[in-house]
Amino acid sequence: MKFEARHVFAATLEEIEASFVDERYASFLLQHHPSVQAIQVLEVRLQHTRLLRRVRCLTKPVIQTIGPKKVEPGWFSFVAYSTYDFETKVLHFCNEPDNKHVRSMFSNQGEFQFSALGAQTERIASGNISLCLPKRFRLLAPVGEYLIRREGLKILSGEIPVMERFVREVLRPPP
Repeated sequence: MKFEARHVFAATLEEIEASFVDERYASFLLQHHPSVQAIQVLEVRLQHTRLLRRVRCLTKPVIQTIGPKKVEPGWFSFVAYSTYDFETKVLHFCNEPDNKHVRSMFSNQGEFQFSALGAQTERIASGNISLCLPKRFRLLAPVGEYLIRREGLKILSGEIPVMERFVREVLRPPP
């Protein structure tokens, strides 16, 4: 299932980019985002004009059950692999579930395009969510994709006030 969403941040593009490399942002996000239960920065590397990151996230469960099977909270733990290009202002991502069984059935990748709008920044998020369930549950896949997409977009929307607050309180603190 494809998705696309547009968001506008009350922060400059330079401030958004600064938050990408700021080691304080992950703990700030954990503290202030209601859907994030755990976050662990595994790697951050700056190579020429690209930022490479690996971040493990645990979000609140989106789905409680799949058919008769109870969904474990750990099924929503994943490693976000991302590459941000400072020249093109595009972040490519791939979210890989930690659980090997979930990883074999689920994929999520896409990109964020950033553009400056004066003192604001627009982010266009686009990508794909794919759920490939065992044959007996295959009819539930579109419903699962829809629910995951809906909740994922809520997570992205919920990041906006957190990022704006981080910029206000951390990157440009009051005198």
